[in-house]
Parts: sequence; C-alpha cells; structure tokens
Amino acid sequence: MTLILALGLLFQLTKEDIIKMSKEGVAEEKILAKIEQERPALKLSADDILEMKNAGVTERVLQKLLGLQDRGEGKGLALENRSHRSVRISVDARTRTIRFLSDAGTELSRRSSVELEAPDGTYQVFIGAKRTSYRVTTPAKLTLRGCDIDELEVLTAYVGDGRDAKTFLLVANSKPAKELNYDRPTAPSFAVRARSRGLTLADIIAGFFRGIADFFGGGYYSY
Repeated sequence: MTLILALGLLFQLTKEDIIKMSKEGVAEEKILAKIEQERPALKLSADDILEMKNAGVTERVLQKLLGLQDRGEGKGLALENRSHRSVRISVDARTRTIRFLSDAGTELSRRSSVELEAPDGTYQVFIGAKRTSYRVTTPAKLTLRGCDIDELEVLTAYVGDGRDAKTFLLVANSKPAKELNYDRPTAPSFAVRARSRGLTLADIIAGFFRGIADFFGGGYYSY
C-alpha cells in the first residue's frame, strides 16, 4: 500500500504534463477529465499561470487547476519594479481594487519584486485617490517601467497576462523647463567710438542712431 502511494506521488500530474498535452493537441475535455481524476495538488504562482497561458493551456483548464488550490495561500498578483523609483501598491480583495502611488500599502523599491494577495477576479485600478478606467484580471504579473529626465517623468505598468498583454499609464508629469537667466541692461548704454580727424556731424549722428538700433535689436549689450 505504501509503495502504491509513493508511486502515485512520483507520477502525479505536473504543470509540465499539462503544457505538453496542450501543445500536442489533446482535447480540452480529456485534459479536464485527467485533472479531475488525479486532482493534482499544484501550487501555481502567477508566473506559472502566465507560462501555461503562453503555452496554449485553455482558460477552463487553468480555472480547474486554480480551483484545486487552497485559496488562502494563493497570491495572485506578482509585481516587478524596473522603473526609476520606488512605488507603493496596495490590494483590497473585498472591494476588488489595486491602488498605486497611495500613502499606504507595500513599498516596492527599484529592482525588486513582490507577490500580493489578490484572489482571482477583475480589479479596478486607482492611481492615488483617482479611479481610472484600467482593470487587471488576476492572476497576473505587472512590470513597472519608467524614467525621469530633465523635463518629464513617465511611469507605466505592463500587464503580462499572455495573449492579452497591455500597458497602462501611471504617471506622466511634465516639469517646467529650467529658465535661462540673462543679465540684460536696465538702462540704455552707448558705445563710444574713437573720434578721428575728418569725422563730421552727420557721422556722429548716424553712429548714435546705429548704436541705439543695435541695442534694441539685440545686436550687442554693454555692461
């Protein structure tokens, strides 16, 4: 009896077995029947679900596998921060909301990852206190990307849910360009030209008005 149980554990249906059957074109109903028969105790992470979706495992098969899992242990929302700054994220399973950039929640620093409790379902996304039109269906993996340059900060979230991948915007703040300070004269100044023999009154008057034209036309400044 002990040997039979040991063999049962050794040859238990695995994630790889299900992916292989899906790729080989085994009918969905047969895969579901196999899962029902063996009832494998698979603990699937968000990354596992994405891998299986990308391999062609159907939604019904995934839901069947998730239904066998202990709901209390599932995380559901995996996040990776590849952006330029730390970000706070909170998940409320009761109201089905995901909040980014709020005062509370889990702080996800740069180049780090975290998994948050998010039972299967569709969640409304809030950015700070503002409700957005974005929605995320768990299990899912979100990758945060962004940059901060002189005049613009951009932060996005990429939802890597396989065939329905999408990106939504978290931050797009334009910053005022740095003002260049120019020291402009506060009163007219006049260029003094060297007086030479033969200089006529007409030359002096012409030079005077030419100097004024240069000043107001931006030709030169005197300090």
